[in-house]
Amino acid sequence: MNFTPSPLKKVMANLLSNAIRHCSDGDEIVVHFRYDATGRRCFIRVKDSGEGIAPENLPRIFELYYTSASGNAGETGSGIGLALSKQLVEEMGGTIRVESTLGKGTEFTVSIPVSVAEIPADLREQFESADDLRAMDRPPEDEESQPEQAHSNGKKTVLVIEDSRDVAHYISTILEGRYSLLFAANGGEGLLMAERHIPDIIITDVMMPEKDGYAFTSELRASMAVSHIPVIMVTARGTTEDKLEGLKAGADAYLTKPFDERELLARIKQLLESRAMLMKTYSDALFHTDRSSQAASADQNMAFITKLSIAVNAHLADDGWFPNGLTAEMCLSESQLGRKLKAMTGHTISSFVMRARLNKAKQLLSKRDRSIKEVAFACGFSDLSYFSRSFRKVFGYTPSEFLKIPETNE
Repeated sequence: MNFTPSPLKKVMANLLSNAIRHCSDGDEIVVHFRYDATGRRCFIRVKDSGEGIAPENLPRIFELYYTSASGNAGETGSGIGLALSKQLVEEMGGTIRVESTLGKGTEFTVSIPVSVAEIPADLREQFESADDLRAMDRPPEDEESQPEQAHSNGKKTVLVIEDSRDVAHYISTILEGRYSLLFAANGGEGLLMAERHIPDIIITDVMMPEKDGYAFTSELRASMAVSHIPVIMVTARGTTEDKLEGLKAGADAYLTKPFDERELLARIKQLLESRAMLMKTYSDALFHTDRSSQAASADQNMAFITKLSIAVNAHLADDGWFPNGLTAEMCLSESQLGRKLKAMTGHTISSFVMRARLNKAKQLLSKRDRSIKEVAFACGFSDLSYFSRSFRKVFGYTPSEFLKIPETNE
């Protein structure tokens, strides 16, 4: 068949959840599969005896973000599930159509081309071992349980905070393949995941249970571990006041539903590029505490850089202080500190400490009042050969060669 398990699972989950949403106690939902060997097509029908769809709404039923005024008490759709289903079916070379009578029910018919080729073993295994339908329309959860993989596959990591599974799926179809994805269902869960995984960028809804997007972003900006992460708010609330509230909370961008997927991709690209430009500024500040101190009061991230730089430079001679002493001083776990430092400056903890030691060693050598051995020990190097190799790798000459350079040429 010309499909893969994941898209078909999403289509079936959306059609079934839509049928359930518009049925009441005593209504029926029937799923029928039929294979046409002559035309080599598979037909899937999902029929319910629920409330039905008004004739004037049928032409727009597959439009992105379209929702009708009708619905069971207290239940509303996101306006994404059916649009996503249509997109997935068409990507498989199929068609989807709907017939409905108000007050009598609705029937969706999916037609998918079938080939004679055998399903690859890995896809067959995925399909045969799939979870029940209740889990079909959930965002991928395997990446959440494997945070290290999300950071080690070379892709930037995006955390999507969205309580609507349909919207989360729609965003995932835009971003999957380009970024590693993590998902959270509300602001409280999102904050915990952000602090645990340190993603490169966050996309959050505004209206969510437990903690909304405004509260989430405010708390994110107040957290030392994750204050540097760019945030994009995506919501149907698009008034000027709503946008201002989002920006005041600390959002970097604000997209109003319905949004064009190209706009979302452009925003993500723009924010990641701007962070890359800031990386040099923060990296330079790591080794110039006087400069970073001047800007710290106006930049929370620069305040972090200043605190980190001062802490490291105060303990250069104490090799046993790293990394536990440093992480305790910064009130972050080693993984949190490492990921934040890497995201902001491009340095790992060890590479930053090494560079700080070598910079300090060069500064002490330039005074020419200590021996190379004394300087090495003062900067945390117990192996003189290693100190000499490291010094040359960074500066282009050994400590001995550096001392031979006239002071005016250093």
